[in-house]
Amino acid sequence: MTKMEFAELSAAPFSDPEWKLIETIYMFHPAIDAQLGKQQIAYLWENFGALLLEDLLPTARRGQVLEAAVRGAEHRVREANNDLAEFMRSGRARGVPEAGSAAVAEYLRAAPTTGLLPPGRASI
Repeated sequence: MTKMEFAELSAAPFSDPEWKLIETIYMFHPAIDAQLGKQQIAYLWENFGALLLEDLLPTARRGQVLEAAVRGAEHRVREANNDLAEFMRSGRARGVPEAGSAAVAEYLRAAPTTGLLPPGRASI
């Protein structure tokens, strides 16, 4: 939702810093519905103002952090898939130690926590 959309939905005025608060709650609070969220946040703003939204902010921030963590994990999975595809094409993968090197044991030890082992395989 844009700032202009919100201004059309809500009769209550808001400042730029208040808009950031409104936007954060709208985007990341788990109680704000995906379909009805615009109307929900407008109702909350008009009827309860900044005081209520400030109380909701810690939960919204947690959602924001978790969403960023998911995006980061998805990015790492895409990179690992790209590395696997390159390995299957060329026999070499970026960042993976060559067989027989001292780094292989450390790489494999870290693999379960980095998600680089095949699904269902927790260890070597």
